[in-house]
Amino acid sequence: MRTPFERRLIFSAKPLSNSAVNTFRTELPVTGENLERIRLILNLTITHGTGTTPVVTGAFDYIKAITLKTSKGDLLVDGVCGKALYFYNLKNDQVTPYYDDIAASSGTYKAVIDIPFHRNNLIRPEDLYYLTNYASLELSVTTGSIADLLGSPGTDTVSATLDVVYHLTKSPLSKSEKSFPLALPYYKQLATIPLTSLPYFQLESANDLALSEFLILATTSNNAPFRGTAADNITTLSMKDNVQYFIQQVPVADFIQERKRHFLTNLTGIYYHSFIKTGSIKESYPTGGKSDIKITADTFTGTTYADCLLVGFRSFRI
Repeated sequence: MRTPFERRLIFSAKPLSNSAVNTFRTELPVTGENLERIRLILNLTITHGTGTTPVVTGAFDYIKAITLKTSKGDLLVDGVCGKALYFYNLKNDQVTPYYDDIAASSGTYKAVIDIPFHRNNLIRPEDLYYLTNYASLELSVTTGSIADLLGSPGTDTVSATLDVVYHLTKSPLSKSEKSFPLALPYYKQLATIPLTSLPYFQLESANDLALSEFLILATTSNNAPFRGTAADNITTLSMKDNVQYFIQQVPVADFIQERKRHFLTNLTGIYYHSFIKTGSIKESYPTGGKSDIKITADTFTGTTYADCLLVGFRSFRI
């Protein structure tokens, strides 16, 4: 049986230290309901001095990594930066995540970063809502500095706070109903690769892990993950394991069409693939028992860097 949803403020205006790992171990309750998403609202207060050259979407660049894990050690979000989640939420919700344009002037600038349990490519989104079996959640947010917001920071300074809002069911989903969840969401950011020296991503193999999607950003320059000048420099891309191909030397034009389908716009440099085509979680790619799982840039032009966000499912720990 499906139940109504509510939105609940969990905490407000928690300070974030710049260039640091900020961890919240006791502030995120798990009270039996089922989460649809955790919404992080970032509040950046700039005190303007001599800084210039604002980075319009710099609020997402300020968030260097987000990690979310359960009391049983399950990593739901494994070191994913704000810009990677910006791109994924653009795909998942098909609307641009909210942010204030950063400016070289004093003021408070906000940005919304969702950690989605809901996936819009599933017929049964509640497959991933389950949290009843866990005692707590731990959230870590690694931050940057004023240099992420202004190209020339000068004497400008920034301070940051965080709000957290739960979107969740009003009561737990019943284990006796068909709506009961099947798995936990999984998001992992891989290390940036320079294609001229390493033209592939090596993926994890685990019996409790299945992949539903991946998102790659190709750039001609890279000073931080999911940043740089985006370019369609990967001309063919493949994905295979030790047994078979799942993407075989697919040309960039195919990825351009897929990004227009899933993002409703042509985002230069984005290479997106979904293993799920008809809405079933069972269409995901199981990594267990596989070896040598790689996503490879078969051909590319010029100096190109690539970042990758893996999206999938983990089994419950009972």
